[in-house]
Amino acid sequence: MSHLSHDNPVVDRHCTSYGPGHRVHFIHARKSWENGDSVDVLASVRRDGLIRLESHDDVVECWHHDTRRVAAALRRTGGFARWSSRRHALAVPIEPGRNSLFNLADPADAEGCDGAVSRGVTSPRGPVRGQ
Repeated sequence: MSHLSHDNPVVDRHCTSYGPGHRVHFIHARKSWENGDSVDVLASVRRDGLIRLESHDDVVECWHHDTRRVAAALRRTGGFARWSSRRHALAVPIEPGRNSLFNLADPADAEGCDGAVSRGVTSPRGPVRGQ
């Protein structure tokens, strides 16, 4: 597998969480593709704010605090991405060898940027609490 670099500009400076569904820590980014366990997926952001990942043999639904950013990245590729379930990392190609990397979460584990439980509803700044 070729070396992959990941670009993850911080759009939402209000979020400081590196938990699942939030920002990607540099160590997480580095380890995300070490074992080559990623698979090709067709990804889309659903109207309810969940991210649907379809591979040849599985369908997974995930959560991210900034679905607008995920959707924008996926529009550039027509939904093509690579998914590492072990590291809960979604890599969306920007150009050969460069990817936007997203740290996705199980919807049941979704927490707001301040640690509040979210039910998948997002705003421009992340999950809306109490929805």
